Amino acid sequence: MAFIADKEELKPGLIIFRRGDVAHSHFYCRIKLPKADRYKTIALARIIHPVEFGALSFKHLASSEHT
Repeated sequence: MAFIADKEELKPGLIIFRRGDVAHSHFYCRIKLPKADRYKTIALARIIHPVEFGALSFKHLASSEHT
């Protein structure tokens, strides 16, 4: 089974996905860090409505661009 399932790219460097290697169905946000070959992954487990995924993902993206 693939590690990343139900992947949706919100913009280049910002995706939301579910993990295929765990029993739960929580979503995660993966952000490409600027000026680095790294990503930051954030659990979005407490969010219930899918519309909130994008809003929270963009919020985390904005905060990672300032660090």
